[in-house]
Amino acid sequence: MSIRLICSDIDGTLLQYGKKELEDEIFEQIRELHRRGILFCPASGRQYTSLRKLFAPVADCCVFLCENGGVIYKDEQCIAKNPMPRALAEEIAN
Repeated sequence: MSIRLICSDIDGTLLQYGKKELEDEIFEQIRELHRRGILFCPASGRQYTSLRKLFAPVADCCVFLCENGGVIYKDEQCIAKNPMPRALAEEIAN
């Protein structure tokens, strides 16, 4: 069995607290994964636009798991949404 996808948390994992940009080494590693046919997926509570900007040098090599798993983007297209049902949100709020 071969590895086809690697997901990683961002804030506090790949992006150290207090930093605003990723290290160049991370981009090099993502490019190497891409060359090997392995897809990289940043996973974060952030919104897609924020993640795409953070990963701009390699954004076209990534699938983005955003908004705490609520949406997934690939090739600049939202390919999955998992919104909280309104009834559940109202139940939690009450």
